[in-house]
Amino acid sequence: MLRTIGSLFGAFIALLLVLPSAAGAATDNISILYTADTQGRLRSFNQGSDKPIGGIAKRAIFFQEKRRHTSMTWLTLDTGDALSGTALADVFDGYVVIQAMNRLKYDAMGLGVHDFDFGIEALKQRIGEAEFPVLSANLKYIDTGQPFTTPYAILEKNGTRIAIFGLITGDLGNRVAPANFTGLQALDPVETARILVPQLESQADVIIALTHMGINEDIRLASEIRGIDVIIGGMSHSELQVPLKFEDTLIVHCAEYGRNVGLLKLSFDPAQNYRQVFFFNDLEPMAGKWVENSDYVAWLDSYNEQLRQRMDVIIGSSAMEMSPLKIRSAETPLGNYVTDILREKTRADVAILPAAFFVDSLPEGPITLGDLYSALPFDHYAELLEVTGGELQEILDEASDQIGKPGFPQVSGVSFGILGGKAYTVTVGGQPLDLFSTYRVATSDALSEGNYGYSRLGTVSRRIHTGLLIRNIIRERLATGQMAQSSIYQRVQFHAYDSAIATSTPPPSTDITQPPTESTYQPPTETTPPPADTTPPLDTTPPADTTPPADTTPPLDTTPPADTTPPADTAPPADTVPPSDRPADSGTRPVTDEMPPDEGTSPESLDSLRYDRNGQPIGEPVVVEDVALEDTGSDVIAEPPAETMPPTETTTPPVTGDQPATPSDTTSPYTPTTDSTSERVIGTARNTIEGLGYLFTLVSVEGAYEFRLQISNTTNQPLEVNYDSGAKFDFLVMHETDLLWSYNSGRFFVQSPESQTLAPGEVIVFSGEWDGLANDGSLLPRTTLRFDAEYLLSAGPIRLQFTAALPQ
Repeated sequence: MLRTIGSLFGAFIALLLVLPSAAGAATDNISILYTADTQGRLRSFNQGSDKPIGGIAKRAIFFQEKRRHTSMTWLTLDTGDALSGTALADVFDGYVVIQAMNRLKYDAMGLGVHDFDFGIEALKQRIGEAEFPVLSANLKYIDTGQPFTTPYAILEKNGTRIAIFGLITGDLGNRVAPANFTGLQALDPVETARILVPQLESQADVIIALTHMGINEDIRLASEIRGIDVIIGGMSHSELQVPLKFEDTLIVHCAEYGRNVGLLKLSFDPAQNYRQVFFFNDLEPMAGKWVENSDYVAWLDSYNEQLRQRMDVIIGSSAMEMSPLKIRSAETPLGNYVTDILREKTRADVAILPAAFFVDSLPEGPITLGDLYSALPFDHYAELLEVTGGELQEILDEASDQIGKPGFPQVSGVSFGILGGKAYTVTVGGQPLDLFSTYRVATSDALSEGNYGYSRLGTVSRRIHTGLLIRNIIRERLATGQMAQSSIYQRVQFHAYDSAIATSTPPPSTDITQPPTESTYQPPTETTPPPADTTPPLDTTPPADTTPPADTTPPLDTTPPADTTPPADTAPPADTVPPSDRPADSGTRPVTDEMPPDEGTSPESLDSLRYDRNGQPIGEPVVVEDVALEDTGSDVIAEPPAETMPPTETTTPPVTGDQPATPSDTTSPYTPTTDSTSERVIGTARNTIEGLGYLFTLVSVEGAYEFRLQISNTTNQPLEVNYDSGAKFDFLVMHETDLLWSYNSGRFFVQSPESQTLAPGEVIVFSGEWDGLANDGSLLPRTTLRFDAEYLLSAGPIRLQFTAALPQ
């Protein structure tokens, strides 16, 4: 026995010695190093830690370590947004970034949104300096229709033809400053790929897309276009530790700033038309594990003197030092100055920025470019949002809860008091906030995405990406020669929990362009509605004159719509009004001459008036009642419970492999039963294979359809089922040989194999809804169709099918 085991072990070792060479001959292997959204981070930087991360010097060591495996086919790719984002990148208009990528031996780069930050002519110059193709297939000149840059490139590596093409977001025109996009248009990226990919399939063995349009658009691309092997994406700063997979297409993202480098290993089988047979993906952090290449550090240092000279250029002057001191708990001169200019440039009603945006002071006297970068080091872009007064109230409530945090607000055009993490006495442009009017809010792209505690901002749908870097907006103002100055206007005030405040003067409604004057606050007594709303529509083009005349600001309509007039009883709701020893509320909530009710007030009076999230009044009080429910369940059961299915073998003969099971009239213990008033069975197929009983059913349910695949263990022993990946089943609709619709349960799955054990009599059910249309949304032919269910086991798919005509 031992001798036999020894012989088998020897044979096994001999087989292992043969397999590598055989596998190498059978597959083509490609390894891809990829980066995205590096945004000018050439040097290492600190992010939430004292240890530096990122930078090209660490990346160079990592690339060198991997590329020493010369038996592999290597590609090094980037998805764009590389040229701008730091002082070293910006003052040279991206030149140093391109030279760094040349030194790192990149094979191709996709074009990104912020690669346009220096204008079209500067970008053309950078593309000409690159020793690798800069790709974008859907960016064209409007007048000629010609591509702005190279659409695609085909590289041959060790006999494998690899096509690489670029796609940029179709929303590019709304994300780039108009002056930096003149004469260009970005076509729909998916429609461009629909035309281009079939052409590339005839010229290449492997197709890779470098996309800069965000992960959601990457998913749309993978879902609609066949033939792309890999999508390497950017723009959304997504981080996918495990790739998304749609059929044969992989989607990978490696986050931003070069803090990770992606490594994707692929194997293709030439004998099967280069079908992908293996992948492995890893995001390697550029952290302490990787030291810096001293040659790259010295090369970056060689630009220090030129950088210093350019940063010492005087770009303006200030009449005072504008400091961000205590910016996380109070308004500051620097915050007021920057938000005022942002509001004027975008023609907004309100501007708001987080404390984290401001780092250092702007000095009194001459201001250099270096001073501006020190004060505003982050590349935040201006966005213009349109919100209702109710939404603005919610946004300011979130802002009021940021005391001592990076999100504490610096504002312009609005003033409010903070009490208990809420905003009170809100005024906009000197007028009380109207919950039913529309306001334009200027902010940064980082804040508008819901960061720094402003989740409500992230839900606003009406927005414009101006493409204007906020730091550059301030630089333009300084370049006009206008002396920079600012002061504290009591835009943000604090209420203390003091009963004396209830009868004292609340914060005045202050025009942001004038210091406040001493006055005594009086609650509104006029009932005459103010003038009609003349707020102009949202303007996507920044004005030539960045300072609008003081007397041209249109009045805001503060009159609620006729059908939304609040009831006469304007007692504030209990959950939003402070106790009686807090200041009276005005502007944002109904105000009466009486103090808010104390804690002894009955619940009925507290609920006399409520407001929804948009400030709309809800006239009826909320009443909670205990209701006794009666059992009204039906005796008709749509499908038998799983535990009632006996583990008996059906008489249908087994089939193996992918042989389709045919419909059968044989009585089955798991024949479906349906409620005839709600479901109609279109067709069924059943079979028993190796102890597993299969029932495939299509039913019509309330105008739609539902596929069901029911699998049961018909034996008296546990059965283990194994899957190659997270994809376990599929449903298909066929007309002859044409695939009309597929459910694709494995749309996005990981490659890790899975297993499941079914106890005797245990049942698992897979289901999928269908709207009765083809995948492209078209109507199906009015004829007999074939309906398939596939159970994707490791040993091979089990298919069940039947033919039927859908009810007309």
